[in-house]
Amino acid sequence: MYRYETRLRHIPFGKAKIEIVFSSRRYGCRHCNHSETQGCQFKSKRHRITKEAEAYARDLLSCGLTVSAVSAITGLNRKLVKEVDKERLKEL
Repeated sequence: MYRYETRLRHIPFGKAKIEIVFSSRRYGCRHCNHSETQGCQFKSKRHRITKEAEAYARDLLSCGLTVSAVSAITGLNRKLVKEVDKERLKEL
């Protein structure tokens, strides 16, 4: 069993960037060498951000804001916002 620290970006509070830091565990089987990480209910499936931050970015994008504008408002990386936008458009 290994313990490591995970950092997730969250919705900004004013101009302050919020980051959630928590410890999670990785378990390993000694017989088959399979390992599995302890689940996290509030982490986005594909990114190191919270589900709320992803939903906030999606909402801003669906209101017609550009990727650059959403990146500036949320403090998220422009490439990450672009990936969220692509996923959002595929679901339409």
